[in-house]
Amino acid sequence: MQLYTYPNNKNAYKALIAAEMVGVPLEVPPFKMGQDNKTPEFLARNPHGKVPLLVTEEGCFFESSSIARYVARVGGGAGPLLGRTAMERALIEQWISFAGSELDPAIMAWCLPLIGVMPYSDSGHAAAMAATQVTAAPLPLLIPPPTPPGPA
Repeated sequence: MQLYTYPNNKNAYKALIAAEMVGVPLEVPPFKMGQDNKTPEFLARNPHGKVPLLVTEEGCFFESSSIARYVARVGGGAGPLLGRTAMERALIEQWISFAGSELDPAIMAWCLPLIGVMPYSDSGHAAAMAATQVTAAPLPLLIPPPTPPGPA
């Protein structure tokens, strides 16, 4: 399987981490965003021209969470990565959705201007930081602390 992405793409890390956890080898070919993603071959696989894109023997698809789930299933990671019960699966889906719909937009609003992808302004940065803090504030209440291991 080949994962097409540019270096340090936070969304590609989802698939790369899942692959490492379940022992699925992923090839990451050299890729130049803004060039390779505009070729007819790439656009035939993903007309949006976005990455990450996973190419498998069965076909290809995009969207990082979908890729990570696929890799986990291929590697047999149904337990720890995808959930063993309906409740575990629901909670995993909840956090994947929360990250994509709530955390990512808030974090990207303050990160992208800092790396020059969007225009920077002090007021925009302050507003984005405040929005991120509001979004993240309830997380300690929602995520239970880890259960300590029992006696050996």
